[in-house]
Amino acid sequence: MEKIKIIIADDHSVVTEGMRIILKNDSRFQLEGIYANANSVLNHLENRKVDIAILDLDMPGTENFSLLKEIKQKHTTCKVVIFTMHEGIYYFFEAIKHRADAYVLKSESITFMPTILMQTFKGIFYCSSEVKVHLSNDQETLKPIENEILDFLGQGMNYSEIARMVNKSEKTIEYHIYKLRKKYNAQSNADLILQIKASLFK
Repeated sequence: MEKIKIIIADDHSVVTEGMRIILKNDSRFQLEGIYANANSVLNHLENRKVDIAILDLDMPGTENFSLLKEIKQKHTTCKVVIFTMHEGIYYFFEAIKHRADAYVLKSESITFMPTILMQTFKGIFYCSSEVKVHLSNDQETLKPIENEILDFLGQGMNYSEIARMVNKSEKTIEYHIYKLRKKYNAQSNADLILQIKASLFK
C-alpha cells in the first residue's frame, strides 16, 4: 500500500515535534512537511500531492478559516484534520461548514492520531469527545421537533421536504423556523443554525 502523504500546519514546535515522532514511527504515513504559516502550506499543495493536512486554526494566515476554505476550494482531494485548542461549538460548526474532515482537540493524546488519520483517510469523520459533550448540551436547549427541523434544514431541505420528513404541515415548519429566527435574531436560515451554536458563548 502506498504511504499516506501528510503535512502539518502548526506554529507550535512542541506540538509538531511530537507529531513528527508519532508519524515517523508508523509505516503507513509519510510526513511531507511541517509549516508554520499559510503561504508555505499553499505553496506545498500547489506543487505536491497531499492526502491529509493537519491544520491548527490559530496558525498565522488562517484568520476566519481562510486556509481551510482555500484548501477545500483548490485542492479537493486533500482531507483536512482540524487540530485545535478550541472546543467551542461555534468553531466546530464553522469548520464543518467549510468541509473539514475531522475535528481533533489538542487536549487529546497524540498517540491516537494515527487511528484518527486512518479514519479520515477512509472518509470517516472524527470528532473529539469534549466537543460531543458540548453538542449534546446544546441540543438539550431545543425542543425535539426543533432539533429535527434544524437537522433537515442543515441538510439543505426546503420547507415542504422537511414537512414530509416530520409529518407536519408546511405552515407548521414555517412557524417553527420563524420563531427560532426571531428568538436568535437570525437574518437567514443559514444564520439561524450558526446563531444557535454560537449562543453557547454569550
